[in-house]
Amino acid sequence: MRDRKRVTGRSWKEQFIVLFFGFILSSFTGWLYETIVTWIVNGVYCDRGILHLPICPIYGFGSCILLCVLHRVKKPILIFVGGILITGIFEYICSYLIEYIFHTALWSYAGWPLSFDDRTSLVGCMIFGLLTVFYMKCLLPFSKWIYEKLGTKKSMIVVIVLLVAIIIDLLIFCYSSSTDRVAFLNP
Repeated sequence: MRDRKRVTGRSWKEQFIVLFFGFILSSFTGWLYETIVTWIVNGVYCDRGILHLPICPIYGFGSCILLCVLHRVKKPILIFVGGILITGIFEYICSYLIEYIFHTALWSYAGWPLSFDDRTSLVGCMIFGLLTVFYMKCLLPFSKWIYEKLGTKKSMIVVIVLLVAIIIDLLIFCYSSSTDRVAFLNP
């Protein structure tokens, strides 16, 4: 364990905290992006999150995958290209999983140029490529900064509180009636 800490510079607990902060920041950024784009396209406010909290967890999980794959990549152009490929595959797979679990589609790229099965689009993936660069160059360093300012003990308290809030919100969503979920997902 000592050699691992020396190589990474952080213990597993510290790495988890920074990763979790990145998850939260990415989930919020994704929610903000989706809500703003929907508002611009449709002209009305629509909360694009599936939870009551202002987050889209799919962006948080995506950011964790991006970090695992791209953590050693430094050049923004390579991060951008990697983001396009990884998010395209991730979005495509997630569209099937979400449709299978919730029996509804949460998004469609019907009518988008360069759409693949209406589940992902090269245009959307390019936007996600830009968001990947933003995550790797801005949100992740900000996550590290938050951790360093709070320290391990305060950071763990924040992580536990946020994790409990997300779990409770997810349980509320999962235990609502299926018609309520469908109406919530497709306003």
